[in-house]
Amino acid sequence: MTDYPPLHGPSRPEWTCVVCAEPWPCLVRKRQLRELCQGDVRALVRYLGPYLSVARTEIEAATADEVTERFVGWCGRPLAVWVVTERRRQPPGRPAPEADPGRTP
Repeated sequence: MTDYPPLHGPSRPEWTCVVCAEPWPCLVRKRQLRELCQGDVRALVRYLGPYLSVARTEIEAATADEVTERFVGWCGRPLAVWVVTERRRQPPGRPAPEADPGRTP
């Protein structure tokens, strides 16, 4: 039997990750989704589209552009850019997720 990593899914209406409490999609979920969609940017955007529609109505602390950037803006970018973006979003005193040097974007 194979052990699967926990699913880093969203907790609504806050839209934080149920595993790591980071803004969803968190870095781990982005990696999982990129692998699921085999790096196909269009497939990623199609997959995340329904989440984006709901999140735009539920996340009141961000503009529609900010929510769109958070949910689908990362899809065509390399992993290194995701990590930089995640580090900028970290609240003070909270460690940022690290890039996995063994993984390719």
